[in-house]
Amino acid sequence: MEAVSRGTRIFIRYASEMNGNWFSYGQKPLEFLESWKWVVSTIRGATNNSENVAFIWAPNSGNGYPFPLGTYMISKENDPEQYDYLDTNRDGILDINGKLSLL
Repeated sequence: MEAVSRGTRIFIRYASEMNGNWFSYGQKPLEFLESWKWVVSTIRGATNNSENVAFIWAPNSGNGYPFPLGTYMISKENDPEQYDYLDTNRDGILDINGKLSLL
């Protein structure tokens, strides 16, 4: 973070496309939020010029919300806590009718 402390501005794209199933960290919203908060606070704490660091939240396309093309790695049976978290309109179905409110 020395460059940031000297005034260089940087963008950090952490865990891009985290709503896809093609990354090991994908489709795990609770774990993503926990790790996002840790990364942001750690990096901001490591520099005396944290306003020069911008973090990019970069999900994949919202088609098939909450996951692209309706491809799910989680289910109500195998991970009820994450499933319920993604069911933002609380209708018991992960579909485009939910509201994106992860943060």
